Amino acid sequence: MSNSIQLWLPPPLNCIVNHRFRLDKNQYETLAHFVLDLRRIFSNCLQYNTDYGDDFRNAAVECFACAEDLLHFFVAKQEFPALVYPSVLYCWEKCINAINSLLKVKNADDGHQTAWYFLQPVTFFCSGSYPEGYLEKVHKPIDLGTITQKLIVGCYNSVGAFVADCRTVVKNCKAYYADREDGEIFVRRAERLEESMEIYLGELVMFDRSPDGNEAKQKVKSKCITIEKPDKIFLEDIMRDLRSTTYTDRVAKVAHSCFVSSYIHHVYNLMLSVSDS
Repeated sequence: MSNSIQLWLPPPLNCIVNHRFRLDKNQYETLAHFVLDLRRIFSNCLQYNTDYGDDFRNAAVECFACAEDLLHFFVAKQEFPALVYPSVLYCWEKCINAINSLLKVKNADDGHQTAWYFLQPVTFFCSGSYPEGYLEKVHKPIDLGTITQKLIVGCYNSVGAFVADCRTVVKNCKAYYADREDGEIFVRRAERLEESMEIYLGELVMFDRSPDGNEAKQKVKSKCITIEKPDKIFLEDIMRDLRSTTYTDRVAKVAHSCFVSSYIHHVYNLMLSVSDS
């Protein structure tokens, strides 16, 4: 895949290290801006890595789920009921799974990925601009990459909105290429993608309307991470382990304690204060 794909952020902001740098420099005006940048890290990864079963896609989904849990506990819970940043769709993982399923669909004639031309904006394949007459026939340009971005950053409030955008990807292709001499192959690709899309989207809609879907919605609303306060015996065991931890100097071949006793005492008092609070 070409490495010139248009991402929402320039490369320096596509990793957590640089995200932390902006946070340390107090460059975020609002909490919502911070959350948006954090989510974009994962949406960019999903947009760039578009091979079915790609390990980076799996890692992005797992990290994003973890990040959302942490945000809920450390941020949203503290600010409730104020809406400090948009929530992601309650079944976003199922939506990603639907897109993943489309990525594995292959063309019958050449075996290539059917979704290839639908993963990025049309302008990406046309030197940065729309083809002549495209916007006259297509009133809402959309692609699977943009849909993924919207899903991860929290633009969708309902499954219906997500499904409508997915279907618009196919509809746009047919609208522009149906009457063109060079459009037959693109329409054929769109129809093949649509055939699979309707299966996965249909399952998603059924889940959304089912008792399981309603239960999942309520579960998200009441979701809360609980961290039990450790007791003193547990903390004392940790401190004992810390005191006994040693390392061996590679040159002198002498074992040293890893921690200064005064530092251990300070940590112990801090942990006790947290436990008692």
